[in-house]
Amino acid sequence: MLNGALYAAYLVAMVFARTPAQVLWLQIPNAVATAALVSLTISVMQDTIKVSLRSRPRLFGFPVPWEEIRQA
Repeated sequence: MLNGALYAAYLVAMVFARTPAQVLWLQIPNAVATAALVSLTISVMQDTIKVSLRSRPRLFGFPVPWEEIRQA
């Protein structure tokens, strides 16, 4: 939630930036917010794929080698 607010604040501040130096300084909160938002999205997608693999015998039309996965 905080990351989304930080990214929204960055976008609003970009509207008011007048010089390249201001844009450059705004890249710091942009980097923090973007990294946090992307890492959250990646973890959610990884959890979703795990649930999908357990609930369906096939993923993307290919059979899942359950025996090989269990033995590993």
